Amino acid sequence: IPETEILSVVTTSKFSGLSIVILNCPKPIIGAGVGTNLSLILTVERTLHAPKPITRPNKMPMIPAQISSFLMQAPNIVEVSLVVKLTHYLERLLIRIPRFGRVQIQMEITYLGHSSFKIKTKIASLVTDPFDPAMVGLKYSGVDGDIVTISHDHGDHNNSPVVSGVKKVVDGPGEYEISGISIIGYQSFHDAKKGEERGKNTIYVFEAEGLRIAHLGDLGHSISDDLVGEMGSIDILMIPVGGTYTLGPKEASEVAQKIDPYFIIPMHYKTPGINEKEFGTLETYEPFLKDMGMTVEILPKLSIKKEDIIDDQGTKVIVLEKK
Repeated sequence: IPETEILSVVTTSKFSGLSIVILNCPKPIIGAGVGTNLSLILTVERTLHAPKPITRPNKMPMIPAQISSFLMQAPNIVEVSLVVKLTHYLERLLIRIPRFGRVQIQMEITYLGHSSFKIKTKIASLVTDPFDPAMVGLKYSGVDGDIVTISHDHGDHNNSPVVSGVKKVVDGPGEYEISGISIIGYQSFHDAKKGEERGKNTIYVFEAEGLRIAHLGDLGHSISDDLVGEMGSIDILMIPVGGTYTLGPKEASEVAQKIDPYFIIPMHYKTPGINEKEFGTLETYEPFLKDMGMTVEILPKLSIKKEDIIDDQGTKVIVLEKK
């Protein structure tokens, strides 16, 4: 298959209980012995001759049979109905296969303090919960980003004007697609009494470069199995662990185990220099680490690609140093 940008995915009708996925590339596909330019014959039924068997490329992930053209031997004559169908699921699958010409993009996550992170992708950057430095007591300057998300309307989470270059501010539940980043916001609460004490909170799930990240904001309660199911599989979890205003170490550990991500990044905990009057009662991250009892790594930033994640790897806690 030519190493070109994937334009679309075409799926076939089922043949002997299986389906075949064919790529629609701007150049003829020759890797499987087919020299036809698929762009010319979309939406029509054709009989394709595949004299060579199609075999699985190196490192291709095992995937369900209905989309696994490379897990079977193609018959000599295959009748297919070519239908353009680039689904979100297939795109997530194909980004993991370097042989298909999509470059593996490295995502970069830096910790800006409190509950604020900068997530940088190939074409955009997103900043979570920018805070008022006077209120929090930590430095917060020189931050730029295309997108800002706000979990709730408190001064230590909603200071979007301090971020430069912002094109869009997302401040509540809903579904958004901005600059190649998918954002889904789920309503939750800032306390364990359905918002009676501190109001509502938004949990965000971001998806970009094949990775799914959950930022829990100032979550103040456990979450239901239904919400965990709605959120779907999570690669990286950003979770408050300091207590007082949010989940404490024990509650955070329980929520993290429910979500079961590959990586956990604690946030909203006591750090040197924090405003003691406002946040002096917060726990540090150490009690959470002790409660989790997992491998811990301290990093200046997290640089990661989807292919870095091994499906059967255990959960790992990453403590990011403040930028």
